[in-house]
Amino acid sequence: MLNPSRTVFALNPDYATVALWLEDAAHGAHVNIAGPRDGWQRITVFFPAARLTLTALEDVAPGDSFSTTMTSILSLLRKGGAAPDTLARVESSPLIISIVAEPAVPHTVFASVIPGVVEAVEGLVFDGGALKNAAGDVLAQI
Repeated sequence: MLNPSRTVFALNPDYATVALWLEDAAHGAHVNIAGPRDGWQRITVFFPAARLTLTALEDVAPGDSFSTTMTSILSLLRKGGAAPDTLARVESSPLIISIVAEPAVPHTVFASVIPGVVEAVEGLVFDGGALKNAAGDVLAQI
């Protein structure tokens, strides 16, 4: 069991596809969508002993959660020597999806959810140590 968190940089913020994909991938777990399907603020997937929460962060104002998350991760990636085109892809993301498992979910469940979400939004995922694409290819490490 893992207690991971991930940050997804969504290049194509397709809220409805993420919601639909999560409902299909939940394997019978209850899915709660806060907000409209095409602009949700939070999706929580309730497993028997854990929950997986996805929170949408949009760039609303300087200093908001989107801005602080973007700035922090870009700084880490720059220090790690990420390529300029990789940094540009992250920086151009209009949506960040924060994914947190509490208290823990089976690794296989978490591992199956992340690539689907990343693929649905044509995004990149930061796992705290590396930036990866939906296929799991490492694009940058810190």
